[in-house]
Amino acid sequence: MNAEPLCRNGIAATAKHFPGLGLASGNTDKGRIVIRAAAWKLHEGLLPFRSAVQAGVQLVMVSTAIYPKLDGSKRPAAFSSTIINGLLRKRLGFTGVTVTDTLTSPAADRIPHTATRAMLAGSDLLIFGAESASERGYSTLLADVDGSVRLQNRLIQASARIRALKARLAARGGPTCAG
Repeated sequence: MNAEPLCRNGIAATAKHFPGLGLASGNTDKGRIVIRAAAWKLHEGLLPFRSAVQAGVQLVMVSTAIYPKLDGSKRPAAFSSTIINGLLRKRLGFTGVTVTDTLTSPAADRIPHTATRAMLAGSDLLIFGAESASERGYSTLLADVDGSVRLQNRLIQASARIRALKARLAARGGPTCAG
């Protein structure tokens, strides 16, 4: 299947919240959620994402829930290279843009250098629930980027994915943006 049904008039569908919130006991926007289900049950929940990737979805939103059976580090998914690069990119073959759920959620807010750590884990676009949090995230990235070739490379990679998405959206009738 091609991506045409998932991208029209400059609008792209987003699959969310990877790797799934069906087993969550609450709302990640309101509290720190740990999904303690067995790995096999969590892997079953990947099936809709596999279908979305195969259908050509261009964006996947990554959850801020914690999945200890998928990543023993017990980091929220948006901060887990194991989940983003291992499960989503390598296992499911996703090549598009990853976007975080809000980084002002309770689990994400506990992580120092939130923006930097999300980027280094493989997140491409960062969402903050407040302008002040966004400004702090941006300042943190600026402060951290000078001393980290790894972060510089991740920002280049994320920027390339975002530019490619913008070009695809513009080619399908969306507005064009500079930058």
